[in-house]
Amino acid sequence: MSAARCFVHDIGGSPPKPITPEGAVQAVLSTDGKSIAAAFTDHTIKTWQIDRGEPQLVPNLTTDDGGLIAWSEDGKAVFLNKQDGAGSQLKRVEVATGQTTVLRKVAPPDRAGLLGTQITSILDDGKSYGYFYYKQLDTLYLFSGLR
Repeated sequence: MSAARCFVHDIGGSPPKPITPEGAVQAVLSTDGKSIAAAFTDHTIKTWQIDRGEPQLVPNLTTDDGGLIAWSEDGKAVFLNKQDGAGSQLKRVEVATGQTTVLRKVAPPDRAGLLGTQITSILDDGKSYGYFYYKQLDTLYLFSGLR
């Protein structure tokens, strides 16, 4: 069995062309379509230009810091979703330096039964965002005096 990988596939019928090394488990394209950021099975996050160049590690960043959401509009940063106990953090990470800024924390107003949240998309460099959450609510019945 081969390792995970990302491909480009021309709908005109040519065979798929790999655009990541083996081991890529998640990838996002830059807004101009020329660069890619990918998370790998070894917990690293790397960026590179699709048509040339070797993948470069983003300094001080691993997949433990969050999952990739998108590139910034200027192509200098990526956005991550980091789940924490009470919601999710939207982070901006400069790819050249690894400098991380938490832009906002997101959670539903009623956190009873909250199992998790996930920021799934952003617009305008994080000014607008979409997220979902999932809950499990149960009912406990207490009976007394039964024989």
